[in-house]
Amino acid sequence: MFVAATLFSFIIGSVFWGSGEPGNNISSIIYQFIVLIGFHALYYMISIIVGKTGGSIAFNIVAPMIVSMIFTIGDGLIHLGNFHFGDYWMSSFMATAQEPPADAGKIVLALVASLVYAVVFFVIGLMINKKKQL
Repeated sequence: MFVAATLFSFIIGSVFWGSGEPGNNISSIIYQFIVLIGFHALYYMISIIVGKTGGSIAFNIVAPMIVSMIFTIGDGLIHLGNFHFGDYWMSSFMATAQEPPADAGKIVLALVASLVYAVVFFVIGLMINKKKQL
């Protein structure tokens, strides 16, 4: 599904706005794919925790937004200069992909953090699933 959506987006974007540089497109697609792996691991963990289909769908929509809001409130209350909690959450990683030209440091941070989030959320989901089955 990711490949189909990406190809469709590339074709429509190329028709209306031009294709840009091919190297940037491929690296951007790989970057977004890795960030989406982190998101899907989060959705898997939430679905395992909640268990019910309707509740897990609703919670998967709301939970990432709530975390982003908590980070924004925390940034507003604490004022740590250039440090922002939201810069280390997955929604900001996807925003980084939309900023041409993206900072290489931000991209590396996003890739590493997305992979860490994916592993942590997936392992937590597996552990909870194992406990539920016992």
